[in-house]
Amino acid sequence: MCISMGDKKIFIVDRSLPVILRKNKTVNSQNLIDYSLQLKKVGTDLLEVDANVVSSIGDLPDDINYIFRIKNKSDFIHLNKGIFKYFIINFKDILSLSIRSINQINKLPLILELDKEDLYYNDDEELNIIGLKAFKNVINFDNLRAIRIQGLSKCILYPWEKIISDIKREFDVKVDICADNRINMGTAVALEACMAGPEFITTAFYGCGGDYGYAPLEEVITALPVISGLDVEGEIKYFMKLSKLYEQITGVAISKTKAILGEDIFNYESGIHADGIEKAPLTYEPFDPAMVGQNRKMIIGKHSGSKAITIKLNQLSVNYSVVDMNTLLKQVREKSIELKRGILDDELVQMCCSQNESSFHNG
Repeated sequence: MCISMGDKKIFIVDRSLPVILRKNKTVNSQNLIDYSLQLKKVGTDLLEVDANVVSSIGDLPDDINYIFRIKNKSDFIHLNKGIFKYFIINFKDILSLSIRSINQINKLPLILELDKEDLYYNDDEELNIIGLKAFKNVINFDNLRAIRIQGLSKCILYPWEKIISDIKREFDVKVDICADNRINMGTAVALEACMAGPEFITTAFYGCGGDYGYAPLEEVITALPVISGLDVEGEIKYFMKLSKLYEQITGVAISKTKAILGEDIFNYESGIHADGIEKAPLTYEPFDPAMVGQNRKMIIGKHSGSKAITIKLNQLSVNYSVVDMNTLLKQVREKSIELKRGILDDELVQMCCSQNESSFHNG
């Protein structure tokens, strides 16, 4: 997708595949391929994979850019396959590698992953990256492409913007921000990070992964044009297809109230709400549901007024000219309370028909 901010480019990374495979070990390889291709289609620039993903899929689709995670020595059999744009390793995992293994990764286009606890400022306002400067004698920084900072759960207030610029100056690398959802602010952190100067934003579809989940890919990509006014090239109208693939692969039902993906998030019921949606949808909706492949749906229930019912009957092409609306409204509310749910379209039509028949016979 590659978000453009003037002359600057920000790339979106998704790291959901390894998480999915850790929890679902017998996923059909074609489903994984379809999921990967759909991730690219909605706007992901790079997919993070590991040895488990590579083994499960077999031949990775060659029109996708990948980041391969190195965790231990057993992963080294995949290093020379020539299909990965970058390789990533956590700072602490380097400590377990032999000099020979380090020499091997020194030849790779590498992303070094740090936890936020590895970063701090001393009393002189100088950035300290614990032990990392000493690694200049071990890591080939000429091949180091980026440093990923993960574990960010709060908005990137000072000194994060300064940290990003200091990392770039000290190590001459790009910066990747990976926010987590520990306090449900992953999306906010990712969006604010876009303004702080990184070249990569790492996310995960449906926010899956880690101890608390990562910034949800679908929320970040949708919020960029809606909130930040940035142009995106991904076809986010296919998010719903991607969510169905995710449910099929994982067996996890996506919450009906999940932002962007939930099937009920564009439902509305109350009379004032219904009238507002009919006249000016942006009064209640931050964006057009069709933007993410959704549709709005008016629910008739105990909170509905006569305006909502007439709108629904017009949508259903039902003639209600002889219907006593007050009586129908009472029936709708009583039935909704009895059933503990909204009234289905055919149930509403039947109520109208019953009144029409009653009016005919009484006439």
